[in-house]
Amino acid sequence: MIFICDFDPFGLGRYMYTFENICLEDHTLKLREGCKTLFLSTQGKNPSEVPEKLVRFLHFVKADLRESQCPSGDPYVARLQSTIARMKSSREWEERFMTLEELIRDERAEAWQEGKNEERAESILMLLESIGTVPEELAERIREEKSPELLKEWLLAAARAGTVGEFSEQMHVRAEEVQA
Repeated sequence: MIFICDFDPFGLGRYMYTFENICLEDHTLKLREGCKTLFLSTQGKNPSEVPEKLVRFLHFVKADLRESQCPSGDPYVARLQSTIARMKSSREWEERFMTLEELIRDERAEAWQEGKNEERAESILMLLESIGTVPEELAERIREEKSPELLKEWLLAAARAGTVGEFSEQMHVRAEEVQA
């Protein structure tokens, strides 16, 4: 497995960190399955310890748009530049990229909303715990709710409730109102 990082994941100034599976109890025992994990960092400071081609590749990865289009003198990097130029000029790739961009934007919005829902649910539970014991089934129901509108209504109900039972009654009424 290879991770390419635009930061130094371990803070030691290396271009490459290599890990193999070893026995934690006896470091002389290694699994011979051949699996390695490589972390490549664009922030390395040890060019004499790694292949020059790797350093040129990582400089390409780190480069800004203008720098990434300059000749590097490395055949592999030149092929990457050529492939990227072809992809940029291809209408099909442009459409794929736009679709990917939309998916990423949608995922971010969904994750943001999930975080907001979790925050509201925890606020509701905090208010309810200040007035009584919250049954586990009720807490679970609140945490599982996905509707931001309903969670907002429940938050208002929790703020106004005098008891957990009163909130529970209001919870069902407000759920019916939101669904209607």
